[in-house]
Amino acid sequence: MRAAPIPGFSRNWENAYLQFQTEDLERLNGFIGIQYNKVPDVKGKWVFRGGLNWTIDAQSGIKLLWGEAFRAAYSVETNFDLVVCCDADGNNRGGLRGNPGLEPEEIETLEVQYYSNNEQTHWALTGFRSELTNLIGRTRAADRVLDFINTGSLDSWGLEWEMKHFFSADLQLDAAFTWQKNEAHGKDDYTLMPDWLLKIGMSKTFASGSQISAFLNAQDAFHSNTIRSPNAQPVNPEADSRFELTLHYRHPLNWLSDAQSVLSIYVTNALDDELYQPDIAGGSINTHPAGAGRQANIGLSVIF
Repeated sequence: MRAAPIPGFSRNWENAYLQFQTEDLERLNGFIGIQYNKVPDVKGKWVFRGGLNWTIDAQSGIKLLWGEAFRAAYSVETNFDLVVCCDADGNNRGGLRGNPGLEPEEIETLEVQYYSNNEQTHWALTGFRSELTNLIGRTRAADRVLDFINTGSLDSWGLEWEMKHFFSADLQLDAAFTWQKNEAHGKDDYTLMPDWLLKIGMSKTFASGSQISAFLNAQDAFHSNTIRSPNAQPVNPEADSRFELTLHYRHPLNWLSDAQSVLSIYVTNALDDELYQPDIAGGSINTHPAGAGRQANIGLSVIF
């Protein structure tokens, strides 16, 4: 039997966290925190966070949040060891090799938010900027094996708007819009993510207990994979803008007096949109499928 590509190992983490916050001040409250993190083979690190919440009136306010955080490498990134051998010339065909000395990814984020709430509508507008350092990535070594390494930094910034509106006790609308840009290694839009994303959902509950919901996920096109992989081959359709509609109907049944029965009808990608996304992991082709076409599911659950 072939040995597992991740051999047995043990890793101990050390963490400590302290936070101070105010809650009883009339209009301005805040917090400040400090955390210590230590992972094996890497020097310990202190990270900080803090925030202020200014209450303008009973329905609105402004939040200022700043924080640091970290992500230690996963076991597959530190201990995976699989070499695929060999071609006709005796060279490795490929493989993946972990790196126990990986530095944790670290992120520093600043957010400013204005929020407003009343009995019918809750909404907030947030501006953000983040810097992610010690990015964990992969590079192909001379022996054709992919090695995990720390590759640099990623800057991202944007705006987020979110809203929840209650037309009545049984009719609700949810919406969110995000716009973002990013840069890494001197390249704009390095993550290839769409510039904007819109989500809209509406649900209606009837007196019978039935509920019908519709959710639309619309987004701009992904950026071309040639930003990160100039030699990517155009094998599949490009990852164009998408409009993914999901429909859900739920109806309670009263077939058995001592049981709860629910009929559910679920339709995904109701518009049968083609869903593709950039092939970031491999990088040899432009895109790969990101989801199936139109699907419908009918379910019946009975709880005794």
